[in-house]
Amino acid sequence: MNTLWRSKVSDSEYFAKWHIGIRAMPLKSIMLGKSPLLLFGMFVVSLGLLGIALLNISNLYLARLSQIQRRLAIQAVVGAKIRDIALMQWLPLLALCLVSLVVAIGASYVICQWLQQELVGLLPQAQLISLTWQSVLGLGLVALLTSWLLLLAGMSAIRFRHLTHMLKQSGKGNAVVVSARVQRIMAVSQLSISIILTFFCFNVGVAAISHLNNAYAVDLKNKYEVTFYAPDTMPRDEYTEVMRQASEALGNTAEVIAVSRSRSPIGQGVGTWSLQEVETLERVHPVGRVVDSGYLEFFSLPLLQGQFFDSEAVRRGEQLLIINKTFAEQLGGEEKALGKRLSFNITDEDAAFEIIGVVADLAVPGEPALPHVYRAVQGSNTALIQTQQPVTKSHFAALLTQVHPALKIFSFKSLTAQREQYLLTDTLVTYGALFIFALALLLVIIGLFGVFRYSQSLKVSYYGTKMVLGAKHSDLTREDLNTHFKHIGIALMISLTGCLLLSPYFQQTFNVAEFSIAAVGIVSVSSSCLYFSLQQILRRPLNALINPSELVKG
Repeated sequence: MNTLWRSKVSDSEYFAKWHIGIRAMPLKSIMLGKSPLLLFGMFVVSLGLLGIALLNISNLYLARLSQIQRRLAIQAVVGAKIRDIALMQWLPLLALCLVSLVVAIGASYVICQWLQQELVGLLPQAQLISLTWQSVLGLGLVALLTSWLLLLAGMSAIRFRHLTHMLKQSGKGNAVVVSARVQRIMAVSQLSISIILTFFCFNVGVAAISHLNNAYAVDLKNKYEVTFYAPDTMPRDEYTEVMRQASEALGNTAEVIAVSRSRSPIGQGVGTWSLQEVETLERVHPVGRVVDSGYLEFFSLPLLQGQFFDSEAVRRGEQLLIINKTFAEQLGGEEKALGKRLSFNITDEDAAFEIIGVVADLAVPGEPALPHVYRAVQGSNTALIQTQQPVTKSHFAALLTQVHPALKIFSFKSLTAQREQYLLTDTLVTYGALFIFALALLLVIIGLFGVFRYSQSLKVSYYGTKMVLGAKHSDLTREDLNTHFKHIGIALMISLTGCLLLSPYFQQTFNVAEFSIAAVGIVSVSSSCLYFSLQQILRRPLNALINPSELVKG
């Protein structure tokens, strides 16, 4: 193709060093964009959430074992072996994991069916989003592995040598314990991980939502892109006149408010123009767009300096340009950019273009603010229309036939639908980030409640003794909160360091306000979990606090 093109432009000195090429991209890359890396990141985050969930359930399981230690002691005294005790503890865990497996399979099936219906018009093979037997088998293996890991965590915390002495001591003491140091580490690590996880989920969620809201943030309601078709055998002059008449015919209908003979900006490639300033000979490479005189006003892009294109000036062929704010800043500022002349061929004085206006930037998803330059021509075979009410292709098919019998509508697309399709990957990632954020908050609440519940269950006798000596509920609550806030202080330093170090690797900017919101949220949630967990224990009868074995019998 390059050889053929070179043979067609061999007589032009301007194209002497030019060449063209075609870049082939896999369909998978076009559909997913940057999502392979994002999907890998979400997979890693999901594994992290699974790990946190296992730790949380382990804490709750240890708390349960500490409450049934009298039952374990009786089983040990009557001659039950460790294997038998482990089997009896494993069966409830296995039942719990199997119930969770059924719920997970049902939820996955519903989600897959919903995604198939929602994405059938956007993805060519949306029907492949389904729950396979490999996925079900994987979930089953995860359930078995989870029950086994929980059993190991619980059995390793049981001090079987002390079980037989518990009955002689009327159940006093603890046979299921974790050292005070490990308890502190559990509390601090849970708080630190919770703040870090909440911060990054919140940071990604806010950035993703802002990204979606700012991408092509112009009014697209009831706006459509219409591509006309006419036979290739039609003479060029007739073709140009037919396209002009078709555009005018659309504009004269009652349904159409505005018409611009331009292409939709959504999904256009980034093609740069090589221009030179006539006065300074400085070379610049803005993104070039060929539009008609009404394009910028069609999208209501704010005019910052100068004026919009004039249709009469465009019809006369005047060499005029309008640039965006980013390009104006490169040229010395909005006011200084007005009146400057740019040229493709600096040796031809008549080829220079004059900058007559500066408009605001049009945000493109996944791209930084790029310098743009707009050149107005009389139009192409594509028209942008704005209507009063939603319309379809059939509304205008007969009208165009009246303009020319061979004129047809090649494509008719809603700009809103184009935006939704172009931002599909970003939308799915946003929803995924928000879902992970909600799941992380749930796991944080469960995990913190489990840590506090377990540590407080080991201090039941201590609470009872203090209350016998005259301590009030408020005194015990204040004491636990003081200890909790010490742990929070350490956790804040650890989480702040972790967020500062990890932010560059996640390509996220550390935001003090977002970190403060995450920290305040975790402090509030953790303090509430500690308070309500402690109040449940303090409401027990005093004799049950002094002798915990009286609380659970049999």
